[in-house]
Amino acid sequence: MVYSRTGTEPGRCLSFSGPGKFRLSMSMLTMVSTLAFFPGAGKASLEQIPSILKNNDVQPLSPAIDAPDFSLEDLSGRKAPLSGHHGRWVLLTFWAPWCGPCLSELPSLEKLHETMEKKGLDIVGVALSDSTDAVRKVVNVDSIGFTVLVDKGGKAASMYNAFSVPTSFIIDPAGRIVGITRGARDWSSQEDMFKDLLAALPPSAQAAKRYLAGADKTIELPKGIEPPTAEARLDSAEVYLGQTFNLLVEVKWTGEIKDYILHPPSLKPPEGIRLLNVHASSSSSGGKQVIIYQVALKAEKTGEFDLDPVQLSYTPLLDGKRVTTRIKGPAVKVEERTFLGMDILQLSAVMGAILLLAIGGLLVTKNRRKRKRQDGGAKVELDPVEVLDRNLKQARKHLLDGNALGLLESVKEMNSLGFGEDAMHDQDLDGLLEQVKYGGKKPSKEELERWLRGFETRLSEMKRKRDEEY
Repeated sequence: MVYSRTGTEPGRCLSFSGPGKFRLSMSMLTMVSTLAFFPGAGKASLEQIPSILKNNDVQPLSPAIDAPDFSLEDLSGRKAPLSGHHGRWVLLTFWAPWCGPCLSELPSLEKLHETMEKKGLDIVGVALSDSTDAVRKVVNVDSIGFTVLVDKGGKAASMYNAFSVPTSFIIDPAGRIVGITRGARDWSSQEDMFKDLLAALPPSAQAAKRYLAGADKTIELPKGIEPPTAEARLDSAEVYLGQTFNLLVEVKWTGEIKDYILHPPSLKPPEGIRLLNVHASSSSSGGKQVIIYQVALKAEKTGEFDLDPVQLSYTPLLDGKRVTTRIKGPAVKVEERTFLGMDILQLSAVMGAILLLAIGGLLVTKNRRKRKRQDGGAKVELDPVEVLDRNLKQARKHLLDGNALGLLESVKEMNSLGFGEDAMHDQDLDGLLEQVKYGGKKPSKEELERWLRGFETRLSEMKRKRDEEY
């Protein structure tokens, strides 16, 4: 048999001559090769996968990326490779026991598992944690039945660039990543999407195996999908008792500054370290956008303290879902500085500064009293008492309206202004906020009122001190 090529446009034909003469187009050859790669799937069906994902707010990867294989221990201590799910669709989700959005989406993942497992979809949850017991506790509370693996060293998360959680990857039966999504979602509402994917590319044990064995490098994600990275450091090598110092959190990402909404970093200072305030500045470096958060802290006790972990949240505008990550914070050693450790010039400078501050304070107090007498008590600047009073009134209005989310956000705002005891870093508040926002939790009126009592006490104290001052 001989053949000759005719036509120069895409879809040109190959003419065969000989017994059983026929003509076969290039598009038909493509379909034949596709069917050989994925038995039971047509080319038109495969081409529908990106649109199926996009229509369900999942970022499609085109071309698809071969998924790095890894092997982690499950909760019973047995090693389980990702490639063990070859031939089936896989929803690979990275989560953590400390992540509020992650915990809120686990029940919906379990519902999806119950309805789709027998149809060809496996769910694999990779928990970023150094404690198997902490992961087991969450799994038992939520009665999770899908596969849960523990990534104690963060190796798998590093392969998939998934230190921001929750992050999920959709992998086809051959072992190729076809889609990625960040942030919590109701996965039980995605059943139709997975049915469409299964119809476009049915599970098959004969599918070519594309899992990358022995991979030790981070996968390269397309521009716009690569998440922000961050590191934390101190601005001073020496910290003394009573000194104010700064924790600098530097956040970098590719793309435009408008691609993400960054939220202030969250740190629960150890006892002996007090949070004062947070400021931010932005710039660009090496083709990346940079925001540096300056977290002002005060050392109130001597000793060694771990400022760890630092929790960072951001919202990609691509899908509008909040994502949380934790970064390693530095350790700080606070020492006591005595007069014997200061030379005469340093001591003179300190005493002079104290004297100037005292004189300045007297002058400011005198001027305030004089101005109050002159203008009948009108204030020329916004008083902290008024700020807290205004925010409390707004929170009370949310309480009367039954708006739990609005009330909790008002509480977080008052914390961020420095009126709370653990300024804006109360993990219980963050957890409750995520449960209300993503998990549909409805706190009782009594529970909400408890969040306001501390601020009301603080307001009374501030009013009393202001009255004494005047």
